[in-house]
Order: sequence, then structure tokens, then C-alpha cells
Amino acid sequence: MKVVQKDGVEEVFDWRRVYTSLKEETGCENEVAEEATRYITNHLLSYKLPHVTGPLIRELACIALMELGRDDLRRKYTRVGMPVFDATNLDAGGGKGDNANLQCSPETVHKRKADRVSKEQYYLSLPEHLAQAHLSGDIHIHDLEYFGTRQFCLDSDLRYFFKYGFVGDGTGEHTSIAGPAKRAEVAILHAAKVLGASQTQCAGGQGFYNFLTFLAPFFENRDYRDYYQCMQMFCYEMTQMLVARGGQAVFSSVQLSPGVPKLWQNIPIVYKGKVWDGKEAPLRTYGEFEAENRLLFKAMMEVMLEGDHTGKPFYFPKPEINIAPEFLALLDQKVADLPSYRDLYMLAFELASKFGTPYFDNTVPKYRQTGGVECFQCQKEGELVIVRRSGHIVFVPIETVATSDEILTPLGFSNHRGLLCKHYSGNMVTIRLVGGRMVTVTPEHKILTSNGLVEASRLNIGDSVKCSSNLPECGTRLKEILDELGIPADKSLQFVYWCGVYLAEGTIIHRPQYQGGWVQFSFSAKEHNLSNKIVGYTHELFKLDPKVKEYASERRVLIYSKKLCELLIDIVGLPEKSSTGHIPEFVYSLPKELKFAFVQGYFRGDGALIRVNNRPGGEKKFFKLNIQTKSKEIAHGIQLICGSLGVNVRIAYISTRDMYNIVITSKEDIINFFNCSPRESGIELQIKDIFEEYYDGNVYDPIEVNGNIYTSYDGVSISNCCAYSFKANEDTDCDFDDKLYFRNGAHFSMGAWQVMTLNLPRIAAKVDADTVDGRMSAFLYKSKKVLDLCVDVFKEKRSLMDANVKRGSVPFLSQQRQDEKGNVAPPLVDFDKLVWTVGICGLNEVVKHITGSWLHEDKQAQRIGLRICLELKKYCEHLSKEHNMPIVLSRTPAETTAQRFATMDLLNWIDEGNDPAEFVCQGDLSRVIEEQLYKKTRDLPIYYTNGTHVSPAAQIPITDRVRIEQAFFPVLDGGNICHIWMGEAHPSPGGLMDLTLKACQNTNLGYFAFTRDMTTRTTIWRRYSP
Repeated sequence: MKVVQKDGVEEVFDWRRVYTSLKEETGCENEVAEEATRYITNHLLSYKLPHVTGPLIRELACIALMELGRDDLRRKYTRVGMPVFDATNLDAGGGKGDNANLQCSPETVHKRKADRVSKEQYYLSLPEHLAQAHLSGDIHIHDLEYFGTRQFCLDSDLRYFFKYGFVGDGTGEHTSIAGPAKRAEVAILHAAKVLGASQTQCAGGQGFYNFLTFLAPFFENRDYRDYYQCMQMFCYEMTQMLVARGGQAVFSSVQLSPGVPKLWQNIPIVYKGKVWDGKEAPLRTYGEFEAENRLLFKAMMEVMLEGDHTGKPFYFPKPEINIAPEFLALLDQKVADLPSYRDLYMLAFELASKFGTPYFDNTVPKYRQTGGVECFQCQKEGELVIVRRSGHIVFVPIETVATSDEILTPLGFSNHRGLLCKHYSGNMVTIRLVGGRMVTVTPEHKILTSNGLVEASRLNIGDSVKCSSNLPECGTRLKEILDELGIPADKSLQFVYWCGVYLAEGTIIHRPQYQGGWVQFSFSAKEHNLSNKIVGYTHELFKLDPKVKEYASERRVLIYSKKLCELLIDIVGLPEKSSTGHIPEFVYSLPKELKFAFVQGYFRGDGALIRVNNRPGGEKKFFKLNIQTKSKEIAHGIQLICGSLGVNVRIAYISTRDMYNIVITSKEDIINFFNCSPRESGIELQIKDIFEEYYDGNVYDPIEVNGNIYTSYDGVSISNCCAYSFKANEDTDCDFDDKLYFRNGAHFSMGAWQVMTLNLPRIAAKVDADTVDGRMSAFLYKSKKVLDLCVDVFKEKRSLMDANVKRGSVPFLSQQRQDEKGNVAPPLVDFDKLVWTVGICGLNEVVKHITGSWLHEDKQAQRIGLRICLELKKYCEHLSKEHNMPIVLSRTPAETTAQRFATMDLLNWIDEGNDPAEFVCQGDLSRVIEEQLYKKTRDLPIYYTNGTHVSPAAQIPITDRVRIEQAFFPVLDGGNICHIWMGEAHPSPGGLMDLTLKACQNTNLGYFAFTRDMTTRTTIWRRYSP
């Protein structure tokens, strides 16, 4: 029997070569190799074939390993490939529709075949539980075909090539070596070739930031026709250079600023192979080339507006229009004969209206501004904020907030990155609300109102301000207390109520001669029902029988127990005297029904429902619920807790009696209070008074809290303006200044190693709990487990890519050029700075499972969605520190993945015997069910909502869509986008511009696009509009 080798040479079958191959490729034990070899040899001899092939022998070996129960070895020994039928089908044009950027061509056919082989290789080489997680749809590993050979995306620094020249293969061994560009045309061609070369070693998109700013010096003293011609040349290059995966155009983008960004104005230019810093060449800065930058922007927009020869739009490069505060501040300023920033932005909006081509990169929000931390909005020294310190909730002056403290925000308690402190001389604005709440801030500080964030100086009397007390709900500490006191869990309500009454009426008295002390409740002589209830609860809870003493105007309940006194102080945290005390910490984190029990006990103890007969300008008769205390901490604590229940509490300080008056006046609030009916924790109160007062001293602002809003001690929601946004800055990158000034070739390189997407709707659909909080907790627990899987995948990828870099398999990305003096530059890509991206898919469906409402239907659903993102982001930060790899949370552009997840989950849903009509997704589910398409194809017209988006079919105004989606941008530090769908409409560019600039200045929308539906012909381009 002869074996036909790969090169066609025939050799006599030798069982020893099979044995050796098994040992080398699988590392199996001798006994396994011997048994498998025996099986293969016996079967081959029994077939009596004159010739056999290597693949046939390998197939028999895999069968032998499976029969020996060693599937782990089979996975190592099996072949990767595809059936001849499938390969022939691809040759005939099969596989269309899997990528809109691929055309039918020999290169595309080859890519599809190679993709099949590569994917199968990684399915088999990844640990089985990770491969199975991808195959089953728990996660999606993007660009799996390039998993072991390429990073995902890259944003390159053009200055690197303007200094060192362009080498297409990174080494010069296979391509010519070009020196630094000296002319504009060469600089443009080098830029195009850079994107093409890097695309061959990356799985995702390529781009340049500050594209026009870095090009501007090459256009000094050039005619405008040269500007136009070079921009046109670049657009044609990027759409006609079919060097990407399978013969695609390079998936490219360029950041376009209408002028020189503030950060770069005083930075030396890199031009004609030199850094013009006064050492290599005379000092020249990018700020000198403002005119060239403006004209380049104008030329690029005009080229794209004209389109190609037939009038069809240029699909690449994607123009990312930078909307920055420095340009908006000078929007209408005229400079000589140059177009104003308004004129330039108008061209971009004409392009958006005509083709929907541009993407808008909004760097106006503080969390997106570059160059570190800036702060213009602060609170003065002494203003109180609410923090959780060492597990205890306390009211502290803002200047005493420590980095370890968690600050209360409308989203719950949040970590922060410290306080920014600066000296301030000027007027401070004090805002007093109806009911007595007030806050003092600098005039520029933003307050959350019913119309969004508004600067304090622009507020008016009568405006509605949002107050929030979104306290966490967790009964863990209560359970620990009950366990230590020996109280059954089903007595929680009675215990919490007992504590509330104690805070109003109780005192702990130490008397050694009377058994060490006692707990005393002092009631009026008429409060028989309440005092009897306390007697009964005391017996139920503590197995103690109180003594009751009657007086003419007082009824006392005395509980003699030194041990109880100690436990109430040390374990429960009750104060010895309620008049000067505080609220126990465990109360703040109780579930809502127990919070109600506590505050009802407190008001029942010393409060009164008072009928008032003369209400100025209002009803003749009304009621108010009233209680007084000498403790400021108790007064504001009760206000905070009631606010978390949606009950508005007013506080007034009575200086003549040194008392705080705590009042509930709203009829609805009083009814809800007695019925224990919580409302949304957000309360809107009108401004009663505004006044300014001069202040000379320090002001403070916390840096980077969740949602960029925190809560004052009075519950007013205040904008936090300090945020880190530039992925590299002086605070996060010790080489930031060197990179900014291009010292010794140091430069920026930004990108991602790998992108993965979580199937969040699947997790949400499988959680089993009766309450929203229960479903939320179970969902977050399971989501974090899936995130752990992502980290395992990332580690596998990094191991493979480290080996690639080491052996020179990505030569363009790892190139290190030399200058004319022989100094070696850093590598083009700083691989340690690349991030690992975890993407969200289907948040809209998740909140539907958890709350019963879509994102656009209910504010609770929006809060739950935001909390999910915050919790996942926080866990990503934890994983980043634990595994020393930068992991970021993002919305991934995963339309195909969204369909794949929804299809797989629907099939599982049906297999489990559920009603298909109850499946939660987007698309044409009714058609899928009526025509039973799920039995015929996997290409079903259903999908999950992309990322954190609102349902595409939601019938809501565009302003509501923007309002909901903008809240997620500060959280998704890995990237996000808002699509504003225009259909076939051709809106006014001026209207689009007005809408956009308002959104940029008043929301956290960071990245968005106006997307149009178009029909094109290759002979002549026509726009069809209704």
C-alpha cells in the first residue's frame, strides 16, 4: 500500500510515521499513540486500497482518538478546511451579502475560503469553553478569521511619516523606501499609502486624527486649486485602492477640524523630515497655519459635495467633523478673506443633507475635551455633599471629600478621581427652591433642570430644578444586624419601625445602680396605641418585657437591659440621644418598603398631622405632616430618605428655638407616605429665589463621577464638570508631552487589539426573579461571568499576537525608522497602549426583560439601562487592573451580530417550548412566525437593538431619542454613536446645523451621524426624494 504525499510522490506506508506524527502534534501518551496507530493500520489494511492519502489517514486517526475518549487530542490533530462542494459554491459567487463592501471577484472568493479555514483553526485551537461560548451565541468574537494574526483598528499619527518617510512593507526588503514628503502632492499620496499598508495588517478600520492640521504646512503659499486637487486625489485614492481584506477599499476615516485645535496651536510642526522646534529647523507652530487648515477643510467638503465623475458620493474616507468649543466660541469671526467657522460647518451640513456622509465628533462636553482636566464650575468651601465613607453615609464639606469616598449621584454612589481645587474671586450664585432647599455654585456651574443642564447664571425664578436621592437598595447590613441581635428575618419591618420611633422618642440612659442602664421611650399621655405597639414589638424582637410608667402628661416605656443598650449603640448604630443624634447607616440602604417603615415610625413618634386653615393664595384648608428635631443630620437624612421614595420634604431652621422643622405639605405626598407608595426618586421643585454674593476663596469640584452629575446635601443635582477624555493626556500617559512635541520620534498611536460583543438579551431572558431589583442583581452577576470569558479570550489573543510581533509578522506596524543622525524612533504602534473592547448589544431588549418597558417608554427603564452600563464599566475597570490590560466598554457596530444573536436566541426559545410571539426582539417577528421562516433559513428579519440605542421603530420625537441616548456616551469610554435617521428626506442644512450645535452644547452626545436612504446608478447618480 502506497501513500501519496502532498507533492505527488508515493511512498510505502510506514506505521512508525503515523505514531511519530501523533506524538509530535498532540503530545499524547505512548499508550494512546500505540493504540491509535494500531487502529489506523488495521483499518487501512482491511480496505485493500493500492493508494491512500495523508488526509484519509488523518481522518482515521481522529476517529481512533474519539473512540479512545480523547476528543481533546482530536481537536489538535484534525484538519481544517471545507468540503469541495462548498469551495465550488464560493467560486460560483456563494457567500454574497456577508459584507456590503465586498464585490464578486477572485480576491473575494479567496478571502471567503481563507476565512473559513482560519475560523475553523481558531475554533479548534481556542480552549473549548471559549470556542463554545462564541459558537453558541453567548459572546461574539469579531473578525475571528484574523484572531491570531491582526489587531483590530488603528488611528495613526501622520507626523511619523512626515518625519521618517514611507516604507510600504515596514522594512524596505520588498518595497522601495521613500524619504519624507517635500511637496503637498507627495504628502497626500504617502497618507493614502499609509492607510493601505496598515489595512493589510489590521482587521478593522484605519484613520488619521488631526488630518488637515498635520497636512497644513505643505500648502503654504499654494493656490486654492491645489488644495482642491489634492483633496480630490485623496478621496479617489481611498475609494479606488482595493488593497483591503478580499479586495475591498480601505475602511478609512479622517478627523477634520475647520481650524487648528487649541491643543495644537503652539506645538512645533513636523514637516519635510524635520521637527521645526528651533533646534532641527526654525521654530514654527501649527497655529501659524490656521488659514491653510480652513482652506483644506473647505476643499475637502467641496470635493465630497461634488462626488465622483457620475455624481455618486465618496464612501471613503469617512469625514469625522470635529465640533470643538474653541471653534464655536469664534463661530462668526471673520479672518481676512477666509471662510468663518460657521461657513465651514455649513458646508459639512450641506454634505450631511445631500449624502449623509459626515460623522460628527462632538468635543464640546467636558468629558470629551482634550489636554487633561479643565474646571470652570465649582462649589465654594463649606458646601455639604453626601458621601459613603468606609461604608457609612455622611454629610461632609466638599473640601474634605477624600479620593476613597464615594459621592452620591442620581445614579447611586460613584467613585471619583479626586477633587479639583482652585482660588476664585467673584460672585457666587445661591439658588433657593420652594421648600427651602438651596445650593451655592459659581455662575457657570450647571444645575439639572426640567430642560436639561443649565448654567446657574441663566436660571430664572420659576424654573424647575431636579432633585434626586437615588439611594442604593441592599438589605445585607440589616441581615447582619438581625443575626447579631438574634431577631428572625421576618421581623425586619417591626425592627425598622421600632428604630424609627426610637429616633423620635428614645433615649439610652446609663445608670450603673439600675442594672447598668435602660432604653427609654417618652410618649404623651394620649399616645396609648403607639406606646403599646412599642411594648409589643420589644417583646417580639428582644424577648424583653418593658415597664410602663404613667404620669399626668407623659407615658414612659422603660426597657431595663445593659446588653440591649450596648447592642443598640455598637451594632445598630442608634444615638444615645435622638435630639443630637444621627440616622443609623443601615437605614439608607434599606429596600423601599423598609425605608417607609422607618420614616413612618419616626413621624409617628413625634410628628403631627396638622390642619391649616389659612393658606396664603391657595386652599382655605389643607393638611401638613410636621416633625421637629434639634439634629441637622437627622433633618437632612430624613429629607434624603424621603426623596429616595419620591416624597418631597421641606426643611426650615427655626433660629429662635435652634430647631429644624421637617414638613410634608403636598396632599399627594402625604397620601403616598401613609400608603407606603413610592414614586420615582426624582423630584422637580421650582426656584423661589436667586441671589448673588461676592466670594473670595477656594472652590472645589469632583473629577469624573458617573453621569457627570452629583447630588448636593439638599438633593439638588449638580453637573460635575471635570472629566478626562483624551485617551492619552498628561495625567494618564507619562510620555504625553514627548508625544505632543514629537520628541525623539515619540508619537500617538491609538487603536484596539480585539473587539467582542456580549449577548446581553440572552442573559436577561434567563434571569428568574420576582422583582426588578432581583432581576437586576441576577443579570449583573451573570453578565460579569460572561465578561470574565472575554478576558480569557483577550489573553489568548495577546499570546498569539506577542509571538507575531516578536517574529516580525506585522512589519509595517512594528517598524522603527531612523532619522538622518541614526537615532531610532519608537515603533509605529505602541502595542501596550492598544485597548481591549467589550461591546454591548441589545440593551433595549435587556431593560424590556427586566422592567417590562422599552428604553423610550419609561424613565425607570432608562435608569436601569444606565446603571447596567455603569456597573459593566466599573467591572471592566476592575478587570483592567486585575489583569493589567486596558479593557473598555463600548457600543460595537455589530448589525450582523445583532441579527445572529436574535436568531440563535429565537431558535433556543422555540426549542424550550416557549411561545415565539412572546420573544423580545426587533424586526418582523410576525412574518417569521406566520411563514415559519425559522424552519427554512437562518437569515431571519429580526435583530436586537444596536448597543444602547432606542428602538429604531420607536415613534418618538428626535429630541427624545437624543435625550435618552446621550446619557450613555460618558459611560461608554470605548465608543458610541447616535444615528439620526433622515430616510429619503433632504432637510435644510441650516436647520441641521442649528439642531446639531444645540445638541452639542446641551447634551453629552459625543459622536453621531445623519443617515440617509439613497438609490444609486453607476452610469449617472440621481437622488430620489419623495
